[in-house]
Amino acid sequence: VADDDRVIHVELSLSRFYRGEEPRVLILLRDLTKLRELRERHEINTYHRDGLLHWKRIETLFREIERENHLILEAVGEGIYGVDAEGRATFINSAAERMLGWSRDDLLGRAMHSVIHHTHCDGRPHQRESCPIYRAFRDGAVHRVNDDYFWCRDGTGFPVEYTSTPILDNGQLVGAVVVFR
Repeated sequence: VADDDRVIHVELSLSRFYRGEEPRVLILLRDLTKLRELRERHEINTYHRDGLLHWKRIETLFREIERENHLILEAVGEGIYGVDAEGRATFINSAAERMLGWSRDDLLGRAMHSVIHHTHCDGRPHQRESCPIYRAFRDGAVHRVNDDYFWCRDGTGFPVEYTSTPILDNGQLVGAVVVFR
C-alpha cells in the first residue's frame, strides 16, 4: 500500500550476498503499477482492434448478402414490391418499375394502394380495408388473387394476379411482400 492508500503491485527480488564474512540480503521492490496499466491498455487495444476487424468482416458479409438479394430481386421477371405496416412502399424491383411505369424513387415511401390499386377495372373505388394486399399484414395470412387490376403512372391499367405475403419480424406483422404478374 502506497503512502496515499493506493494499492500498488510490486515485484520483490531477494538476493543474498556477503560483505566480507557477514551475510546480507538485498531487497529490491519494483513498482509494477505502470507495467500493469500498460498491459491492461494493450489488452484493451487488442480487444478493440480485434472487435473492429470482426465488425468489418460482419459488415462486409452483410454487404455481400445485400448485394446478392438485390441481384436476385432484379433478376426476377415478376414485379415485386414491399410495404410497411402502413402500406408505404419500402422496396420495388425493376420489373415492377417497368410494369407500372413508376420509378423506384417516385414510389418509395408512398401508399401503394392509393397509387396503383385504388380503383377496380370497372371504375368502382377499391377500398383499402378490403384490399387483400393490406389484409396480409393485418391478418398475417397469405392472400392470392388471380383477377385484379393495377394502375400505371400514365393512367392506364392492366389485369394482374398477385400474391401478398406478410412480413414478420420476431412474430410482429411489419408489412407485406407483393409479387405480381
